[in-house]
Order: sequence, then C-alpha cells, then structure tokens
Amino acid sequence: MYPWIFALLIVVACAWLLTRPLARYEVVRRLRMKGSAAQAYAAVADLRRWVDWSPWLVHDANAELRYERPTEPGGFYTWNSPWIGSGQVTHRRLDADRAIDQELQFFKPFKSRAEVGFVFTPIGDGEVEVVWTMKSGMPLFMAPMTAMFGRMIGQDFDFGLLRLSALLDADAQAPVLGFLGEIERPAQILLVSTYEGPTDGIGAAMQTAYPQLLAQVGEARAGDRLAAYDHIDARAGRTRVDLGVPVQTDSRGLAPLRELAGGRYFHVQVRGHYRFLKLAWHNAWGHVRMKKLRVDKSRPPLEVYANDSESQPSREWLTDLYIPIR
Repeated sequence: MYPWIFALLIVVACAWLLTRPLARYEVVRRLRMKGSAAQAYAAVADLRRWVDWSPWLVHDANAELRYERPTEPGGFYTWNSPWIGSGQVTHRRLDADRAIDQELQFFKPFKSRAEVGFVFTPIGDGEVEVVWTMKSGMPLFMAPMTAMFGRMIGQDFDFGLLRLSALLDADAQAPVLGFLGEIERPAQILLVSTYEGPTDGIGAAMQTAYPQLLAQVGEARAGDRLAAYDHIDARAGRTRVDLGVPVQTDSRGLAPLRELAGGRYFHVQVRGHYRFLKLAWHNAWGHVRMKKLRVDKSRPPLEVYANDSESQPSREWLTDLYIPIR
C-alpha cells in the first residue's frame, strides 16, 4: 500500500471517530457539613469565593482570575494559568439556598464542556448536605479513559467539599497542602519492616511496625519515620511498602537495613489527619504532572511523618510527600 493511502485512511478514521457520540460519564460526590444551606450556597454562588475552597485553584495562587456578575445567572469567572490551564465557570440557574446549575468549559490544556450542579439540603442540627455533580463526555476513541477520568474528578470533588466544609466550620478538618517545590534529599540507611497487601491495611501495619522499629533503633535513630512505596496498584487496592526509621550509617546489629538513594524530589507538605493522605497524594501527583516534571521510577515515592502524632492534635499532624524526579 502506498504510504499516502495509509495516511489518508488514518485521517479519515480519526475524522469519523470525532463525529461519533461522546462517551458519557457522571461524577457525584456528597458531604455532610456543619453550617446552614444558606451559608454553603453563598460560598458556591459567589464565584469570587471559589478561590477559598476550589480543589484546582489551590495549585496556583497566582492564577489570573476574571469575574463578571459573579453572583447572577449568566455571570461567570475565568481562570488562566500555566499550571492548571484555562477555562470558565458560568452560572446557568441559581435557586437561592437550594441549588445551582453551571456550565464548566475547559479551554486548555484541552477543550471540553460539562454540566455542573450543586444541591444544598438542610439535615437538621445545624448541618447541610452538599451534593456536587458533573456530567460530561469524551470522544468515543477515549472511552476507555472515562472511568479513570471520572475517578480523578471525583477525588478533586472530595477535596473541594472538604475545603468547603472547613470554610463554613472552623472546627472541621480538611487537608492543608503546601507545594514546596524541588529539593535534594541525601541518601539514608533505614531499618525497615515490609508490608505487602491491601492499601487499607497500611494503618494497622504502621501501628505495629513503628513501635517495634523505634525500640530496636534506640539512640541510633537519625531521622523521622517514613514509608517508601515500592509498588502501588490503585485499581486493585494493593501496595508494597517499606516502613522505615533512618539510622546512623555506622549502625551495627540492626536488620533488615535498606539503603535509600538520595536525589531530586518534588516536595508537598500536608497538614491534617492521616486519613487525608490519599487525597494529598492525588494532588501531589497531579501537581507534578501540571509542572511537566519527569518522574524517576527507579526510586520510590516517600511519605515522611514530620512530627509525633501522639503529642499533637490531628489537625496539626505534618506529613511530607516526596515524589522522585529526574
């Protein structure tokens, strides 16, 4: 077959696929929070307040924002950023203290359109349930990615609803993220305990392993407790991780030891309960992708517990996430 005929067939096939119906997906997330329906509605209906709770704007404090009639039907805000792209949120319908319908448009890094909705339902005892939904579609040839894309958007919604709850209630817990940038970490020697199994079993494994490791290390300890994730299968919900305590390089009689290579990492700090770490990792990996950094797969991502959870309230727990980069 002549090369030009083959190229023409590819162009025709792509053009045909672009005319096919979209592969539809829907994301629904809900959270019960303290506050009134009026308070929750006001925080969403005033587009100028999205900067205080949006799960996306947190990635770029310097994003260019523009507002037009931000509290009225037909009003909108636009964002433009080298990291989070550009787009527009437009109010289509505002039902005071009850519901909001919006149109979400992405311009960069790709063009897309979605229908977005919020429903605010008083529950009693000064609480409200906020339901956040999005309906959209992708070209048919991208249909296999819709489930993954839906999961990613769902985690963004979970993060945003937690931030919204903390905006309404000073006592509510939500993760506070700091994207601290690229750093160099030195090599370390660790006394380790290996866990391999379901990801939801890591917490129990840590409660057993770390006291034993700390008792063994004693005065040879040379840093904060950490977890080195050698394998994560998010779909299957399984992981292999070395739970470790850094020790002095001349430590003897301790086993098993692991040498952790040094190098460049992207550093994200999390303040808040450990139950938020899954969302924090989602945001950390997303930030690295936004920055178009190259991940070094020869080294494991690290989770370092920077303070003692037993002596601090959970909202003050500090965890440092390190993604290895080239």
